[in-house]
Amino acid sequence: MNKLTESMTNPGKQQVYYKSMFEYGEEKIRIRINLDSYANQCSATADIYDPGARKWNEIARIMPDNMNLVRSEASPYSKSLGKEAFLPDEKALLDEVGLIL
Repeated sequence: MNKLTESMTNPGKQQVYYKSMFEYGEEKIRIRINLDSYANQCSATADIYDPGARKWNEIARIMPDNMNLVRSEASPYSKSLGKEAFLPDEKALLDEVGLIL
């Protein structure tokens, strides 16, 4: 799997968003992880691109209670929160995508 892009927005605010894109063979995979100050509003999803329909479709999800980011009690308000905090959940999603594809 080849990582194409990676970005993190809003560090130090109520919500922090992490997004990355991968090529998996012919497929394009998008990972979206949201860390919110309220654990039940956190999310982690993997989407696959459908070029025929020109849209992204969800292929995998981690519920907030199962997110490593939530269990680690990471705070979106932390100025030291870095991209590495999102990597365990990103890996879990990519593993699930690998099983599906």
